Amino acid sequence: MPTNLDRYKNDLESLVVKGNRLLLAMQAECFPKEITRQLAAMQGVNVKEVLETLPSFQNAYQAWYSETRP
Repeated sequence: MPTNLDRYKNDLESLVVKGNRLLLAMQAECFPKEITRQLAAMQGVNVKEVLETLPSFQNAYQAWYSETRP
């Protein structure tokens, strides 16, 4: 049975991953050419797939931020 600490760790890890994806989404919306170039330079990264699976920063940020608040 997971402890409260385990649940907090899992929740925090999930929020960090979502936050990183939101950061990338914001960067992609503001600087699409630069992000595409940087992703293309990474080996094994399907640029089109990554960009298509990013959340809409405008739509997802508020929910993420609300979840981060105590």
